[in-house]
Amino acid sequence: MGETRIAGVGRAARGIATIAAGAVLALGVAGCGTGDGQGGAPTTEEKVTESAGEGGSDGGTGGVTDPDAGSEDTQEGTVSDDGGEAAGGAGAGRPPAVLYVVDGVDDAVDTSQAQWTLSGDDLATVLAGQGVISDRTAPSCSGDLAFTDGSSVNCKASFDMEGLDGEQDLTVMAVRAPSGFDATGAPALLISIGAAPSQEALEVFTDQDNHLVGIGQGSMFGTDELSAEELAQGIQATANNDAGYAVLDAPIVVTECEGPLPAASTEPVGCDASWEHDSGAEFDVEAMGVWFVDSDPGLLVALEIGDQAGAGDEG
Repeated sequence: MGETRIAGVGRAARGIATIAAGAVLALGVAGCGTGDGQGGAPTTEEKVTESAGEGGSDGGTGGVTDPDAGSEDTQEGTVSDDGGEAAGGAGAGRPPAVLYVVDGVDDAVDTSQAQWTLSGDDLATVLAGQGVISDRTAPSCSGDLAFTDGSSVNCKASFDMEGLDGEQDLTVMAVRAPSGFDATGAPALLISIGAAPSQEALEVFTDQDNHLVGIGQGSMFGTDELSAEELAQGIQATANNDAGYAVLDAPIVVTECEGPLPAASTEPVGCDASWEHDSGAEFDVEAMGVWFVDSDPGLLVALEIGDQAGAGDEG
């Protein structure tokens, strides 16, 4: 693992064979989402086509836990100070609830400026444009969001969906999505719903050298532990899938993960990866199971490629 990864820092390659039968990446199971999520959000039928194994045991649709329990304010946003065990309804057997917003964020952020910033009003407008967010009450945010390491702000918004109903506290994190071979990536938002992210998750996902990819993988995903080998396969399948929230322009290969990913864990697990066409261009990867509320549970993957200008370019 790279020594500089903050927390031990961590799609199948296009056309790869079916993943080993032990991998817990169940598809075709009815989703937890409403089916009318943000534009471009992957649907269950568009998800990882190289599936393996049966799903987990019992997905559960328990409510989101109280975000005020065991948390403290840090920077502008809020993080859990207890390792995040209560975040995202972990006790209900479900991974943390998030919304990953890529489409439209670059229209609200002036990326010509050296320091990217999204005003509180513009952030609230972006939130209001998400299909899973109810129009019962207008979203509101506590301040501006700067795209810097560790940056987040607190917002409020209402939801009308099973397992996530009424006004919820949001921790909105400034993150980056891959954008071709541009090392700076594109502005995006990772929104933790109801429960604050753990400190480690906040640090990993808001690291501005990390570019985030993800895809829903079925309603049973995340209810069983993934072994280190299954996690590596799952990360590779997620990162190399063309139907994800953000798409890489070149496939990656995950060589090793430092350990298993426990069910409903709120802590990312680190792995080593490289570009498929250049095994010498190595980088760190972090992955965590989440519930994409506009889709299904799946893996959220942070790839430390912001410092690899042009490294993913096969040309």
